[in-house]
Amino acid sequence: MGILVREYRESDRDEIIGMTASIVDLMSTIDPHKRFRPKDKFDAEKYARLSMENAFHHQGKTFIVEADGTIAGYGIGLVEPNEERHTINHFPAKQGYIDAFFIKDGYRGKGVADALMNALEEYFRNIDCEYTSVACVAANTAARKFYEKMGYGEQYIDFLKKL
Repeated sequence: MGILVREYRESDRDEIIGMTASIVDLMSTIDPHKRFRPKDKFDAEKYARLSMENAFHHQGKTFIVEADGTIAGYGIGLVEPNEERHTINHFPAKQGYIDAFFIKDGYRGKGVADALMNALEEYFRNIDCEYTSVACVAANTAARKFYEKMGYGEQYIDFLKKL
């Protein structure tokens, strides 16, 4: 399988929208708190556009991963802004953040996700980030296993309670 990671092009727009809808739809089915909208109640186009715009404004990029010439997934990375209050209790560091990461079903477990993650991390290294982070829904055990395999460790654990 030939794997290529490249930067987003406007011609990828519809694929990004479809994959964004798939991410949120998956989250809506596995999130025990039911905080995610199902895809029929979610504006994937607007969400994808705002995510890419946010990345653009924070030194980020959107990457597309292809397998044998077919789009197999995407990732959005950006640099987390340093808030003054965080530099009081943390040592300041330039940190990349993976805001979106998705691989289509048929391409999982075939090295496609590894290639995309490696490209995001290389981008962050090239712009002098010292760290990178990613978040996922606790119930997404497959994503958690992948991130651990790629060397990510837990930093924070958020708790949620419905009132």
